[in-house]
Amino acid sequence: MPLALADFIQALPKTETHLHVEGALPYELLTAWDAARYPADPPFRRRDYRYATFPEFEGILLDNALPWFTTAERYYEATRVMFAQHLAQNVRYVETSFHLPVTQFIQVPGPEIIAAIRAAVPAGLSLPRPFSATDSGGAGLGFRVPAEGSACTDPAFSVLQGLHEAWIPLPDTLVMGREWSDTVRTVSCRDRVPLRGVSVRRFRVVRGELQDGRVVVMIERRAKGQVAGSGDQFGERVELDGSSSGTVLYALDASSGRLLRASGTSLVELRFKSRRRNQRVRQESELSFVFRP
Repeated sequence: MPLALADFIQALPKTETHLHVEGALPYELLTAWDAARYPADPPFRRRDYRYATFPEFEGILLDNALPWFTTAERYYEATRVMFAQHLAQNVRYVETSFHLPVTQFIQVPGPEIIAAIRAAVPAGLSLPRPFSATDSGGAGLGFRVPAEGSACTDPAFSVLQGLHEAWIPLPDTLVMGREWSDTVRTVSCRDRVPLRGVSVRRFRVVRGELQDGRVVVMIERRAKGQVAGSGDQFGERVELDGSSSGTVLYALDASSGRLLRASGTSLVELRFKSRRRNQRVRQESELSFVFRP
């Protein structure tokens, strides 16, 4: 490549919009950690190597990544190297995700991993706060929506939807009266019928309080949404649609930026329609979340 062209490409500001942390683990970290187990030049890292199947690729990836990612500190170490490599290529903006089920295996809360990743961001690189945590099917906080059928066959999605409900995107600064909003898309299951939903959530900083010797910021969230879906139920085709609304009050530690707890109420009104019946359902719920450090 001509030098002038190489210099031009290097000088261009760039973005990285699909960085999977576990899949991007810098191999040199593994070699430095355990050279006997991870030699510097394994066959699968050579330019002429070709994976025979996707399962082979996935198996090698997991064999190398899972032993490393066991603590939040390891996420910090890995992303610090990744982000330094981005800056060397003049990448200015990165969107990244981590594999959500890992938190269950290593017993490290997701917010700690998020904090570790954000702590690794160097000056000159932008990592947006609305960030993606995915499960193996692509569902997530961030959150890529899974296939509709998965919602009624995989119980893990009900857990993910709870995480999605609890998650709150924070702006860079919080002042009294500040307002912001986001739009959330979900897949859920109701009586074996997969539902797709969209909800607009509006947030507002309502007050500050002194609790147990620390300043706590109270953030109100009001949400309104719609859901719709169709499927087979008891041998007949069923269509379902409805609306949702709710209010939640979050408590956030002002010194650390960590969410402490949240509580509120929600209302869901649904309408089932089939050849033999029309039915309306109204569900009122009380919500309570505790965010463990």
